[in-house]
Formats: sequence, structure tokens, C-alpha cells
Amino acid sequence: MLLRITYGFIYFLALIFILYQFPTIRNIGTIMLASAGVAGIVVGLAAQSTLGNFIAGTALAFSQPIRLNDAVIYQRDFGTVEEITLLHTVIRTWDNQRIVVPNSR
Repeated sequence: MLLRITYGFIYFLALIFILYQFPTIRNIGTIMLASAGVAGIVVGLAAQSTLGNFIAGTALAFSQPIRLNDAVIYQRDFGTVEEITLLHTVIRTWDNQRIVVPNSR
């Protein structure tokens, strides 16, 4: 997967260098680059909590501090870990309720 991303990035840069030879496209490219930077900041701020949960889920997958069927106490509720995903963890309590906990917590 990393190899495909690298090839895609190289092709993208080659296309940019080819199109950069034309003055009209150079001006349009500068405007698009500036607007893409602003859009990236807006998307980054909007997806901050989701990205935090994803990074925490990845850390849980590699370090495995909790595993399926582990007994845990979360906010004074006792239960067992039923499911661990990249974004959240599901805890089944003693009375069969399910608590969905974001991985960033």
C-alpha cells in the first residue's frame, strides 16, 4: 500500500511539473493550492475528534492494553469488553447494557 501511495505521489508531482510550464495554468494552480490549504485546515479542525479516536484505536491495536472479554470498570459501571474497533470500544455491562466508549478516552 505504501508503494502505491508513493507511486501516486510521484505521478502527481510529474503532472504538476508538466502543467506548471503553461503560464495560465500556473496562475490557476497557485489559486487552487491556496484554497486547498484553507480547505485542509477546515477539514482538519472538523475531523479532529474522529482522527483522535482513529489514532487512539491504532494505538490500542498495537499495544493491546485491553482485549476482548477483559473485565473493566468504566465510570462506575462494571462490564466486559465486547468489541474493539478503530474508533470506539463497546463494553457490555452486568445488566446487558452496552456502553460505547470513544477510543480517545
